[in-house]
Amino acid sequence: MADIYLNGVRLDFEDTGNDSTVGDLVTAVEKDLKGSKAFISALSIDGAPIEDFRLDSVLKRGLSGCREVRLSASTFEASALEGLNILKEYMMVTGENIASCVHEIRLGGVGGEGFNSVLQALVEIIKTMNALFMWNSRHNLSIFKKDPEQYYALLLKRLESVRAARDTGDMVSIADILEYEIAPVINEMEEKLFNG
Repeated sequence: MADIYLNGVRLDFEDTGNDSTVGDLVTAVEKDLKGSKAFISALSIDGAPIEDFRLDSVLKRGLSGCREVRLSASTFEASALEGLNILKEYMMVTGENIASCVHEIRLGGVGGEGFNSVLQALVEIIKTMNALFMWNSRHNLSIFKKDPEQYYALLLKRLESVRAARDTGDMVSIADILEYEIAPVINEMEEKLFNG
């Protein structure tokens, strides 16, 4: 039988028929964690971290073939706050990149890599905000001061304007939209959206 640990503490897990799987273990532990609003966030088997441990190929693996299984648990709130910190950092860097991109365009540049990275970052901000909002709602957390939906809807609308201007080659409009319509939304989000 494998030695099983949760956040470094050894667990007693009964595998009477010697036929339990990693999935059985994960399910049992998460059932116990449910009351504390926590979940299994990481898993390693015999010293090797398993990146996608929720894949069937991992979950169906027999525990009897493992020497050691280490589980790490995290709370929903801690995970949401980690995502929030990533979002804040993305927004800060994107704000700086918008300024650089606008400067380059105003000097006659076509935006190039800076422009593409700003667009990709804005898409990531929207996706991350949406995911955090859903996570926040599903687990009844309070990580935002205000409902972020209005901001990502506004950013989506502004991105559509940028894409339309790009399709016509209107770089002046792109610079204006980035500087006067998107950057202020990012700044307002940083100021009004986050707790602490």
